Amino acid sequence: MDAGAEAAGYDRDPNRMCTMSSPLSIVPSASSGRGAASDVSRWYRVFSVVLTILLLVSATHQARASDRLVTGRVLSIAEVRQMIRAQTFVGDDAYAVLESGSLHELQHLFETELAREGVSTRRDSEAMTDAFVATAQMAFVVRNWSSRTQAKAVAVGEVWLQSPDRHRRAVVVAITERGVIYWDPETACELKGGSIARSTPTLCRI
Repeated sequence: MDAGAEAAGYDRDPNRMCTMSSPLSIVPSASSGRGAASDVSRWYRVFSVVLTILLLVSATHQARASDRLVTGRVLSIAEVRQMIRAQTFVGDDAYAVLESGSLHELQHLFETELAREGVSTRRDSEAMTDAFVATAQMAFVVRNWSSRTQAKAVAVGEVWLQSPDRHRRAVVVAITERGVIYWDPETACELKGGSIARSTPTLCRI
């Protein structure tokens, strides 16, 4: 830079941005520093928003996964009838297979609802079974409200078991990843072993 330029007030460093502070002088500009700081702040805000969205999506996905009652497998009417050893009446075209571990949760929902309504649990087996099945179907509908599953209902219904002495009682039947499970809502437990081996399913409604 020549002496005339220096005398006129130009900065010696050609890489620094300058502005005219007056017709006769040029001073360094602070706009470049403010601009860089503004860019950093803007990108930080964008990053924070994106991170928050990702965390919310992840949390929602985990919550939905933990709330699911079903395995994801869907059965046709023919498959349902093939698995249940009884004359079966079906009301829907496709059924979701229940997670076997969800039976305890459904039992809790069932008992909570009865207690809230002030209904005695000392009822006949058919009334108890009907109430349990209704609880299971409502839970399925609510938790899969926005899903794209082809299932119209969960594979939980009512079956009548007949003992060798021809005594009949209604219990819950559920198709799960473990196969067909018989559940007694009166005792809150799965029926296994001899109690099932000695009984004959005669009629099922699912």
